Amino acid sequence: MTKFYIDVDDTLADFQSYAIERGIPPWTGTWYTNCPTTWTDEQQDIQARTNALMESEDFWANIPLMPGAFEILTAAAMRGETYLLTAYPRTCPDKEMVKRVKIEWAVRNLHFPADRVIVCDRPDKTKYATTREAYMATTDVLGGRSLVDSVSPNVLVDDAAKNCEEWAEAGGVAILYHARTPTALADTLAAIKGIERG
Repeated sequence: MTKFYIDVDDTLADFQSYAIERGIPPWTGTWYTNCPTTWTDEQQDIQARTNALMESEDFWANIPLMPGAFEILTAAAMRGETYLLTAYPRTCPDKEMVKRVKIEWAVRNLHFPADRVIVCDRPDKTKYATTREAYMATTDVLGGRSLVDSVSPNVLVDDAAKNCEEWAEAGGVAILYHARTPTALADTLAAIKGIERG
């Protein structure tokens, strides 16, 4: 069965708009997924202010839904098994709090099962790019059976190009969600619907 892994922040949850509403200067792109030594002074300031904001449980608990969040989840669920795959902030002094609140947010806002919400460090997302399964199969005309190892690509929907590139390099199928463009939702839904049902 095809497995879909849907990013949360700025894919299903409107992280950026809520951060801006809470006083963080506006930014463009997903530069924050790159090495901090490449950041401009402005980007370092935005990250420092965002880090302080992300230490608040109240911030995570109240992020609003992105427009189209339910449409993305529904389209993926109609094509395969669906999980949420969200990362901890780069600097996260209280991972347990962030994990708990992100899962509670998904259950409350998306009515999503808690056991299908995965919270991990950003580089670890690629661990879910493929599914390896072993099963017994008939392997010759005489009915001989042997263990067959199968690797299936999983699908990621994410707003960060770096995450999508790394996912594809790890053997998965990545759909880049251009969150703040006029055709983002339509393009993403078309890409999801183009995935063969598994």
